[in-house]
Amino acid sequence: MKRRERDKYVILLICLFIFSVFAVPAHHRDGQPAAIQVVPEGHSHSTPSGAGGEPPMMTNIYSEGDFEAGDDPPAGSYSFMTSGLHFNYTYSEIVAEGSYAAQGVMDSRGSTSDLFTYHYLAWQDYPVGSEMFLNVSYYLKNVDFVNDSMWHEVRVSLRNSTNNYVLYYVTAYSSGAYFSNYSWGKRLIRGNASVGVWNTLHVDLASDVDELFGGELYVDEVVLALHSRGQYGARYEAIWDNVILYNSTMANGVSNGGFESGSTDWSYSGSDPGYAGRTTTHVNGDYGYKLYAATPSESTSRASLEVSRSTPDGFTAYQPGLMRLRFYWMYNDTSGGGSSQRAFLTTLWYNDSHYVYIYFYLGRLSNSTSGYSNSSSYVYLFAPGFGTRNQWNYFDYDFYDVLNEIGFRHSSLTMVQLRVDAGGASNSTATLFIDDFELVTYPLMDYGFEVDWWSTSNSEVTLWDAWSGNAQENRLSTVSHSGSYSYNATPSPFELAELHRSMAIVFPAGSYTDFWFQLVDPLPASYYASIILRIDRDWDIHYVLATTNTLTNTTYDTYFVLNYTTTGQWINLVRDINKDIAEAYPSVKPIVTDVFTYVVAGSESFSVLFDDMGFVRD
Repeated sequence: MKRRERDKYVILLICLFIFSVFAVPAHHRDGQPAAIQVVPEGHSHSTPSGAGGEPPMMTNIYSEGDFEAGDDPPAGSYSFMTSGLHFNYTYSEIVAEGSYAAQGVMDSRGSTSDLFTYHYLAWQDYPVGSEMFLNVSYYLKNVDFVNDSMWHEVRVSLRNSTNNYVLYYVTAYSSGAYFSNYSWGKRLIRGNASVGVWNTLHVDLASDVDELFGGELYVDEVVLALHSRGQYGARYEAIWDNVILYNSTMANGVSNGGFESGSTDWSYSGSDPGYAGRTTTHVNGDYGYKLYAATPSESTSRASLEVSRSTPDGFTAYQPGLMRLRFYWMYNDTSGGGSSQRAFLTTLWYNDSHYVYIYFYLGRLSNSTSGYSNSSSYVYLFAPGFGTRNQWNYFDYDFYDVLNEIGFRHSSLTMVQLRVDAGGASNSTATLFIDDFELVTYPLMDYGFEVDWWSTSNSEVTLWDAWSGNAQENRLSTVSHSGSYSYNATPSPFELAELHRSMAIVFPAGSYTDFWFQLVDPLPASYYASIILRIDRDWDIHYVLATTNTLTNTTYDTYFVLNYTTTGQWINLVRDINKDIAEAYPSVKPIVTDVFTYVVAGSESFSVLFDDMGFVRD
């Protein structure tokens, strides 16, 4: 269970069983007590010097885009690099029988890696029937089933004229491996094989198919696979031999199952290692970020850095200046290299019924701008500086312009990805250096809950992610502090209404919350309402607006108990962000990665209005 899911049920239980006990201080990781913070009535809206009344700040919501902090990938982002995935079908050092076997080698790059080779059958010629067996000899070498989430499997794809099915025979796996079953795909655990010796998988395929799927099915494909979920820089190796599919009348349905004819009838999709990480090549500070792809084996290679959000947690650009994307970039490739050399920025936009990818090309082989055709779902642009090499350029773009041009203003930005590709030749390379990546907007985007062009089954609020509740419990209200709307959180009895926004901000000194809320009359017998700042992805500061509960701090939760009881009035929550972080978690990096509104009802319904959720500078 995720931490946020676990916490919400804890609060629900508190509301179900209201108790009165003394709060027992918990401890932080550094051993310092995390005392309950009881804040006197009225403290939160005593306005500090310069805080309150100013326009809400716009800032870079990904503070680590300067790449100086040392997190790799930076907080709030995700990096991907292709692993080295290669097969040798004339491997002769370790064989089970004959002169050759198939050797698969995986050079992991810290991402999900799938090393596999596959053999297609003329499926209508291989009915499973009442009798069919599968034998595979395999040798696991240089694998790490202790420290990595890994597994080895033999996969059999099956089909009939209308449906496809898959049987996964897992023969070796780590304790961290997680397997899911579906109506069309079943995983069968067949022991945990030894490493460094030949093992044999022998299965009664006809019996398994009859038990799990039934009906008349045909074998479509046999796949030999090794999967890894992330040790960066690790080299894994597996060897396969003697793949035999047989029944009483068929000696072997898998041609060249012993690999004595090399790669004949076997295929695989290979790749070369990519690289994504910090570099001392930079514009400002001491570090930048490097994406690098190269193909010494004439395969493909890729590396990317990505920021992703859920659709309601995304960003919009419904007016000029509301959202700007800015960064320095420098591109290089190999003259005369492969046809796939390129670097580009991808942005993905959604509304409730459509999506649009907008690509900005930064560099490409021969500086070609041909081969791209715009459509209703794909728009291709070429950034200023396209085609320059070994020269820093600056990307500064207001997305209002292009969204207005293509008529897609009512949309939410859910992905920003910088990517390099290489391939098509043995000397193909592509390199992209990045520095000072900034997505400049309001930290909570639609801080006043004014965007109303989209709703879901669990929320009327367009640009906040509803983690709990339904559209009746998370709705817009025309009783607002300013503008047309506020957010009305009205959970049903014993339920929770919760909205969420992501960010990754190190707030400068003198930064304050400037949040407004109203408790709706009447107050029930039991209730709980808070605004939560998540610090460095795991530690929570709870500004408890109203509660009938006694709360206890823990290692990951510090409560500033305000406990208002006045209803029908807008109250301003102004807090010194860095002061509160330092007091609550002195040894934790002061980066705010999430904000939640959190309202729980006891035995009666309970309503809280939220509006103008901004941040200000002193």
